[in-house]
Amino acid sequence: MKLSQIGELSLLDRLRERFRARSRGLVLGIGDDAAVIRSFGNTLVTTDMMVEGVHFDLSWTTPYQLGFKLISVNISDIFAMGGDPRYILLNFAASRNCTMRFFDDFFDGIEHALKTYTVSLIGGDISSSDRIMLSATAIGFAKRVVRRRGARAGD
Repeated sequence: MKLSQIGELSLLDRLRERFRARSRGLVLGIGDDAAVIRSFGNTLVTTDMMVEGVHFDLSWTTPYQLGFKLISVNISDIFAMGGDPRYILLNFAASRNCTMRFFDDFFDGIEHALKTYTVSLIGGDISSSDRIMLSATAIGFAKRVVRRRGARAGD
């Protein structure tokens, strides 16, 4: 089945059912105009984008790998600054001819990464495009922020 057959709202429903977030500090997750979180100290926010034909090629990258990598590259930025990652916002655009198999495999990769890093998917956006565009935003918290400029061995 293709995205054009089920529509973006049905895909959003699938996401909402699959990734019901239950996380410390989460007040409101997927399904409203914005997620609501309680802040714990210094809030770290980072985002990364991956575009088909620029950052990946589906002839040598699986949807599962894309999902896992999209989460991982964001989480690594939070870790690099001494933070504790908690939440992910996911944004993607895909062709209406994309199959549900693609999305299921992509979501499997995301789910594996979320479990690996113990973070919750709390929202995002879906759109259509002639090629796949992926973006995630990670939110974490740090008692002490480690910056590139002041980093030392062992930080």
